[in-house]
Amino acid sequence: MAVARRDYWRRRDQDSDSDDDSEDEDEEETYLERITENSKRIYEFGKGWSTWGWGKTKNGIYEICAHTFFVALPFAIIIMQQTVEEQKWDHTLKIATSDIEKKTMQSMGSKMAGLGNVPLPPISQS
Repeated sequence: MAVARRDYWRRRDQDSDSDDDSEDEDEEETYLERITENSKRIYEFGKGWSTWGWGKTKNGIYEICAHTFFVALPFAIIIMQQTVEEQKWDHTLKIATSDIEKKTMQSMGSKMAGLGNVPLPPISQS
């Protein structure tokens, strides 16, 4: 079995012009060799396109993530600062409310203590 020539399809156009077919019969490639060569060619073609596609996809994903991060970062910082400030004000409001309640109870207690044993007024029924 002779070694097959590499590019069968390009060679085919050139062979059709020649009148002498006896030389070509010795150099014909088998179906297995043809399938192998075509499979290699398709694999290389697909590999090239997938490498190109992955490169573009990878760059696109990077650009989207980077821009989203740097655009959203200031907003996230502002929201966190506002949340902390709101929590501080809520805590301050609770402390102030409890202090006012304490002072009110103390002042009412001292007023009630000054009255002695004065009964409460009757509840009117309407």
